[in-house]
Amino acid sequence: MVEPFRTILCPVDLSTNAHVALEYAASMARQCDATVHLLYIIPPTDAQIPAELYRPDKSGGADFIWAETAAKEKLHALAQEHLSGGIRYEVHTRVGDTATVVLEVAEAREASVIVMATHGRTGLSHLLLGSVTEKVMRESLCPMLVIPGR
Repeated sequence: MVEPFRTILCPVDLSTNAHVALEYAASMARQCDATVHLLYIIPPTDAQIPAELYRPDKSGGADFIWAETAAKEKLHALAQEHLSGGIRYEVHTRVGDTATVVLEVAEAREASVIVMATHGRTGLSHLLLGSVTEKVMRESLCPMLVIPGR
């Protein structure tokens, strides 16, 4: 017998595609009385951090503590927008490789399902950059709902 989803992991990158994935996660959470775990992963190098989360530290590198705090604020705002109506949620931020962190958090939180958007890259950019979603799909121990990029 298939157990209902109780823990939904929804990694987001604050893009429009991620908002759509969060809507799916919200719908599933309402139907299953599940908790949504919003996850934002901060890239491990200064050059990859989005401008809205970048602030230099005393040494001139990225202030990762500030970036995590700013990301948590954005996640709470996103949750208020998309997870209203009594849906339980938690926000998480981590620094690291996106696919690796998604898999680690899924295991640590015992995720029942991962709801994740793709960017819809094709051709050369897909081959050169790889696909975070594909790596998570290959290595995940729980089911996934993949929302295609638009």
